[in-house]
Amino acid sequence: GSNRYKTALLAADALKKSMNKDKFDNIVIACGDDYPDALSGGYLAAKKNAPIILVNDSCKENVINYVRKNLSKGGKAYILGGKGVVSSGFEKELRKIATVKRLYGDDRYETNLAVLEESGVKKEDLLICSGNDFADSLSASSLGKPILLVNDRLTGMQKTYLDDIELSGVFLIGG
Repeated sequence: GSNRYKTALLAADALKKSMNKDKFDNIVIACGDDYPDALSGGYLAAKKNAPIILVNDSCKENVINYVRKNLSKGGKAYILGGKGVVSSGFEKELRKIATVKRLYGDDRYETNLAVLEESGVKKEDLLICSGNDFADSLSASSLGKPILLVNDRLTGMQKTYLDDIELSGVFLIGG
């Protein structure tokens, strides 16, 4: 496409075609102006057989129209991130046509945890990557495994999450 937003829609269409479906049961929507929430959503999208659609203020109507035409009746649209990255106005419009679940936290790390919790990570390998840059986590995302984004150290919420789930292995990605 001519920009990331149009490319996301074309990629979604290609996914739908490869799945031999007319409509998706789930669609994941994330802000296209920054990477962390969309990157966090990769695993959720894979688990839900859903595309990731990028949105910003300039393409809200295109995304609403795409969801209207491509989400099955009773399907769910996941918004990743708080109202500071995907507006409440967009969410309100989306709720007119779909069941919506917003996954968010106070920052990218808490949003990442909310997405992992919704994904139901269980008895799998977990990849731990820096949330301060995207290169390592983007490269690792091709493995199709859940990614925990971290800063310089684990937060209390992250430690609790790791204590509460059963993992096969944990891999630190990057320097």
